[in-house]
Amino acid sequence: MISPIILFVKLKIVHLCYCVYDCMLDFWSRVRDRLDYKGMTQKDLAAQIDESYNTVQAWINKNRLPNAEQAVRIADAVSSSVEYLVTGKSTVGKTDHSKTIELLKEAIDNLTKV
Repeated sequence: MISPIILFVKLKIVHLCYCVYDCMLDFWSRVRDRLDYKGMTQKDLAAQIDESYNTVQAWINKNRLPNAEQAVRIADAVSSSVEYLVTGKSTVGKTDHSKTIELLKEAIDNLTKV
């Protein structure tokens, strides 16, 4: 018979593994969202973070989290924070408004043509 303490620890480990796996899926989902927002591809990301395209694809396809240094480079490349990519929580500061500015300029140009 398994002791209640061992059972409790095993359940906690399973829960932790699930949380880590869920975090990995969310991390790459958020990276993809940021890439779409910035009009970047995975190849663009790979070039910006000095990794091969195959490496980036392997991380994404196998749901592997990058190490801390790589995560920082990814966050910088997509104008985000590591905290946001990992947790989904917004942080003050690193908001990229370049796409919004570009769209506003385009709208103004279109209005002046009319």
